[in-house]
Amino acid sequence: MVCASNGKGGASQGESTGDRSSNGAEPGYISVYWRKLIDDQIIMPASYGYVQFMLPFFDRFVEEQIMFDEF
Repeated sequence: MVCASNGKGGASQGESTGDRSSNGAEPGYISVYWRKLIDDQIIMPASYGYVQFMLPFFDRFVEEQIMFDEF
């Protein structure tokens, strides 16, 4: 499971990437975008399988977008 923290102790859970993403992409495909987010200082690695959002309240925004996509 991938978990993201807002940097203030709060955490939000995300999709587990495992060996393949939910859309069937190879792990290398995901790592390209993961690296871009790190380079753009949107996220930073917190520990294995976890990232920390660098932008305030970005974790809430992502959760809201996931909720909107489900409906």
